[in-house]
Amino acid sequence: MFQVRKTIKIVFTAVCILLPSVTLAQTFPVFEDSLKIGVVNQEVLFTGSHFGKSKLKVFESSGAILTMENIAIQEELEQEERTLTELRKTIEVAAFQELALDFDAKVKKIRATQARKERDLNIQLSKERAAFFEQISPILLTFVQERGIEVLLNKETVVLAVRGSDITQAAIQRINEVLKEN
Repeated sequence: MFQVRKTIKIVFTAVCILLPSVTLAQTFPVFEDSLKIGVVNQEVLFTGSHFGKSKLKVFESSGAILTMENIAIQEELEQEERTLTELRKTIEVAAFQELALDFDAKVKKIRATQARKERDLNIQLSKERAAFFEQISPILLTFVQERGIEVLLNKETVVLAVRGSDITQAAIQRINEVLKEN
């Protein structure tokens, strides 16, 4: 019995000594072709392209016109409110309340109209962005294939990337070239 235990200990010790060298000698699969990932900033892609700049210029111009319109309306309403305040001193309460309710309804209607105009502008810009990205998809696909990029991510979703993975500026140049030709 003692001899069997001694033999087991020797075999166990030999296995423990030899086992690490056996496991170290194993080969594990190594992927030599790593996945190449590119990063673009979609906002900069739009705002930096000639197409995006022209659409933003129109949007900003329309926004400025709307702002000026809002300022003019505000000034008119303030004048009308001052007139109502002065009238309040000279007319009966019931008559003033009716005028005040009419003025309030008018203000609410104007605010709703102006808010709708602003929403319409933003919707139009969103549509322009969507059309832009739809139009440049084939351009980007060709561009990333030429560079051997297999995955293209929006920069906003990337936590950390190596230098050179952001291809936004190069993509803008390609987009401008291709869209200029068309």
